[in-house]
Amino acid sequence: MSEQDYVDIWEEVSAPINEKYKISQTGGAIDREVHQKAIRETLRAFLAGVYREELRQQYSGLPTHEQVDPLAIKAIEVYHWRPEVVRSMDEDDLLLAFTETLSHLKLHEGLRNWLNMTLQPLPYLERDHLMQMHFSPQTNG
Repeated sequence: MSEQDYVDIWEEVSAPINEKYKISQTGGAIDREVHQKAIRETLRAFLAGVYREELRQQYSGLPTHEQVDPLAIKAIEVYHWRPEVVRSMDEDDLLLAFTETLSHLKLHEGLRNWLNMTLQPLPYLERDHLMQMHFSPQTNG
Protein backbone atom coordinates (compact mmCIF):
# COMPACT_ATOMS: atom_id res chain seq x y z
CA MET A 1 0.00 0.00 0.00
CA SER A 2 1.19 3.50 -0.74
CA GLU A 3 1.31 6.29 1.82
CA GLN A 4 -1.62 7.91 0.02
CA ASP A 5 -3.68 4.72 0.43
CA TYR A 6 -3.26 5.05 4.19
CA VAL A 7 -4.27 8.71 4.15
CA ASP A 8 -7.30 7.86 1.99
CA ILE A 9 -8.39 5.20 4.49
CA TRP A 10 -8.03 7.72 7.35
CA GLU A 11 -10.11 10.29 5.49
CA GLU A 12 -12.77 7.71 4.62
CA VAL A 13 -13.20 6.45 8.18
CA SER A 14 -12.82 9.85 9.86
CA ALA A 15 -15.62 11.60 7.93
CA PRO A 16 -18.57 9.84 9.63
CA ILE A 17 -16.86 9.98 13.02
CA ASN A 18 -16.19 13.71 12.70
CA GLU A 19 -19.81 14.18 11.71
CA LYS A 20 -20.96 12.09 14.68
CA TYR A 21 -18.95 14.26 17.09
CA LYS A 22 -19.69 17.51 15.19
CA ILE A 23 -16.02 18.12 14.43
CA SER A 24 -15.49 20.51 11.54
CA GLN A 25 -12.41 20.42 9.33
CA THR A 26 -12.69 24.18 8.83
CA GLY A 27 -11.81 25.07 12.39
CA GLY A 28 -13.81 26.38 15.28
CA ALA A 29 -13.75 25.53 18.95
CA ILE A 30 -13.59 21.83 19.73
CA ASP A 31 -14.03 20.28 23.15
CA ARG A 32 -10.69 18.58 23.86
CA GLU A 33 -12.19 15.42 25.37
CA VAL A 34 -14.65 15.02 22.50
CA HIS A 35 -11.82 15.55 20.00
CA GLN A 36 -9.66 12.94 21.73
CA LYS A 37 -12.53 10.45 21.77
CA ALA A 38 -13.11 11.02 18.05
CA ILE A 39 -9.41 10.52 17.29
CA ARG A 40 -9.31 7.25 19.26
CA GLU A 41 -12.40 5.99 17.45
CA THR A 42 -10.96 7.05 14.10
CA LEU A 43 -7.65 5.34 14.86
CA ARG A 44 -9.48 2.09 15.65
CA ALA A 45 -11.47 2.31 12.40
CA PHE A 46 -8.30 3.27 10.51
CA LEU A 47 -6.36 0.24 11.75
CA ALA A 48 -9.30 -2.00 10.85
CA GLY A 49 -9.41 -0.39 7.39
CA VAL A 50 -5.69 -0.90 6.86
CA TYR A 51 -5.91 -4.54 7.97
CA ARG A 52 -8.92 -5.09 5.70
CA GLU A 53 -7.02 -3.64 2.75
CA GLU A 54 -3.98 -5.83 3.48
CA LEU A 55 -6.26 -8.88 3.65
CA ARG A 56 -8.09 -7.80 0.47
CA GLN A 57 -4.75 -7.77 -1.35
CA GLN A 58 -3.79 -11.12 0.20
CA TYR A 59 -7.10 -12.72 -0.84
CA SER A 60 -7.30 -11.08 -4.27
CA GLY A 61 -7.05 -14.44 -6.02
CA LEU A 62 -10.18 -15.85 -4.39
CA PRO A 63 -13.23 -15.85 -6.66
CA THR A 64 -15.51 -14.26 -4.04
CA HIS A 65 -13.06 -11.78 -2.54
CA GLU A 66 -15.00 -8.76 -3.85
CA GLN A 67 -18.29 -9.77 -2.21
CA VAL A 68 -17.01 -10.96 1.18
CA ASP A 69 -15.47 -8.89 3.95
CA PRO A 70 -11.79 -9.92 4.16
CA LEU A 71 -12.07 -9.90 7.97
CA ALA A 72 -14.83 -12.50 7.69
CA ILE A 73 -12.62 -14.70 5.52
CA LYS A 74 -9.76 -14.31 8.00
CA ALA A 75 -12.04 -15.14 10.96
CA ILE A 76 -13.17 -18.35 9.25
CA GLU A 77 -9.57 -19.20 8.39
CA VAL A 78 -8.05 -18.43 11.81
CA TYR A 79 -10.82 -19.38 14.22
CA HIS A 80 -12.53 -22.06 12.10
CA TRP A 81 -15.87 -20.35 12.65
CA ARG A 82 -18.72 -21.37 10.41
CA PRO A 83 -19.63 -18.80 7.75
CA GLU A 84 -23.13 -18.30 9.16
CA VAL A 85 -21.64 -17.49 12.57
CA VAL A 86 -19.33 -14.90 11.05
CA ARG A 87 -22.18 -13.40 8.98
CA SER A 88 -24.24 -13.00 12.17
CA MET A 89 -21.47 -10.96 13.84
CA ASP A 90 -21.59 -7.19 13.80
CA GLU A 91 -18.57 -5.00 13.07
CA ASP A 92 -17.56 -4.64 16.73
CA ASP A 93 -17.69 -8.40 17.33
CA LEU A 94 -15.55 -9.06 14.30
CA LEU A 95 -13.02 -6.40 15.27
CA LEU A 96 -12.90 -7.74 18.83
CA ALA A 97 -11.69 -11.06 17.43
CA PHE A 98 -8.71 -9.24 15.91
CA THR A 99 -7.91 -6.87 18.80
CA GLU A 100 -4.44 -8.32 19.33
CA THR A 101 -3.61 -8.19 15.62
CA LEU A 102 -4.83 -4.60 15.26
CA SER A 103 -3.03 -3.42 18.38
CA HIS A 104 0.32 -4.53 16.93
CA LEU A 105 -0.32 -3.75 13.26
CA LYS A 106 2.82 -2.15 11.81
CA LEU A 107 2.30 0.81 9.53
CA HIS A 108 4.33 2.16 6.62
CA GLU A 109 7.32 4.02 8.04
CA GLY A 110 6.62 7.02 5.81
CA LEU A 111 3.48 7.67 7.85
CA ARG A 112 5.30 8.23 11.13
CA ASN A 113 5.29 12.06 11.02
CA TRP A 114 1.80 12.27 9.50
CA LEU A 115 0.25 10.02 12.14
CA ASN A 116 2.15 11.70 14.96
CA MET A 117 0.72 15.07 13.86
CA THR A 118 -2.76 13.57 13.38
CA LEU A 119 -2.69 12.16 16.92
CA GLN A 120 -1.36 15.44 18.36
CA PRO A 121 -4.53 16.19 20.41
CA LEU A 122 -3.99 12.99 22.43
CA PRO A 123 -1.96 13.12 25.65
CA TYR A 124 1.77 12.73 24.96
CA LEU A 125 2.23 9.37 26.72
CA GLU A 126 -0.74 7.84 24.94
CA ARG A 127 0.42 9.16 21.57
CA ASP A 128 3.97 7.96 22.20
CA HIS A 129 2.71 4.50 23.17
CA LEU A 130 0.58 4.27 20.02
CA MET A 131 3.50 5.33 17.85
CA GLN A 132 5.74 2.68 19.44
CA MET A 133 3.11 -0.01 18.89
CA HIS A 134 2.49 0.75 15.22
CA PHE A 135 5.97 1.61 13.98
CA SER A 136 9.32 -0.14 14.20
CA PRO A 137 11.70 1.50 16.67
CA GLN A 138 13.55 4.49 15.25
CA THR A 139 17.29 4.22 15.03
CA ASN A 140 19.55 7.21 15.44
CA GLY A 141 21.98 7.14 12.63
